[in-house]
Amino acid sequence: MKIGVLKEVKKGEKRVAIPPKIVKLLLDKKFDCFVENHAGLEAQFTNAAYQEAGARIKKRAEIFKEADIIIQINPFEKDTINDLRKGQVTISLLYHLSNPEIIQELAKKEVTAFSLDAIPRISRAQDMDVLSSQNNLAGYKSVIVGAY
Repeated sequence: MKIGVLKEVKKGEKRVAIPPKIVKLLLDKKFDCFVENHAGLEAQFTNAAYQEAGARIKKRAEIFKEADIIIQINPFEKDTINDLRKGQVTISLLYHLSNPEIIQELAKKEVTAFSLDAIPRISRAQDMDVLSSQNNLAGYKSVIVGAY
């Protein structure tokens, strides 16, 4: 199974979906990992760090062509959805209630889409609950910003 990590295109986004240390864990589970060129740069992860972890650096088009699973943080843009192919799996935030057109486009492409913001906030799903973890970070940031 091949996992592709995309560089975020949303203006001001500094996060990356998978850091290098998680690449190592995925490789141990027999996944192949492709990372878009400079995907982690805004999060202070270099291409070299991903390569040392075992990922292969690829162009965006190559990831869409080769990966079985495509991962990014923010919802897929319409032009990105056009690059997906039938049967691929996407994992990202989708905000499905406020972006029904994105959901419709993904369905038309016959893509399996996992929306991380739709994971229930229950004990057994805590490891995947992005809303709680991001809210915690926002809280920490507000204290630091307020101190300055």
